[in-house]
Amino acid sequence: TESTMSSNFKSVCRRARSIAVTNNALNVRSFSTATTAQSTPKTGVVMLNMGGPSNPADTQKFLHRLFSDSEIITLGGGYKQKLFADFVSKRRAPKVQQQYEHIGGSPIGHYTNLQGAQMCDILDRISSATAPHK
Repeated sequence: TESTMSSNFKSVCRRARSIAVTNNALNVRSFSTATTAQSTPKTGVVMLNMGGPSNPADTQKFLHRLFSDSEIITLGGGYKQKLFADFVSKRRAPKVQQQYEHIGGSPIGHYTNLQGAQMCDILDRISSATAPHK
C-alpha cells in the first residue's frame, strides 16, 4: 500500500541520514535529468551502500558501528545491543582487518565512485538535453 511504501521510504531516509552522521567517508553524488521547463518531472538517483572502514586500522570502529545499529541487527537497542557490538567487533576485527590489509583496504569507495561516474555517463547518453550530469 501507499502507506507502507511511504513508511519504508522514510525508514530508508532515516537510515541514510544515520549513515551520513556516523560514516566519515560518505561519498554523495547527485544526478538530475530535470529541464528548465516547470512541467518536466525531475529525475533523481540515490546510490547507497553499507560503507566500510576508511583504512584497515578503522576496522573495529566500523564493525562496532555496524553491529550497534538496531536496524541491521535487532536486539532491542540499549545495553544488549552495545554488549553484542562490543563482543562481535572485538572478536571479528583482527581477522577482518587482516583481510582488508591483504586486499589493500576496503574497495567500496572505489566501486561506489566508479558506479557514480558510469551512471553520469549513462544519463548523459540517454538525456543529452540535460547533460552534463554530475
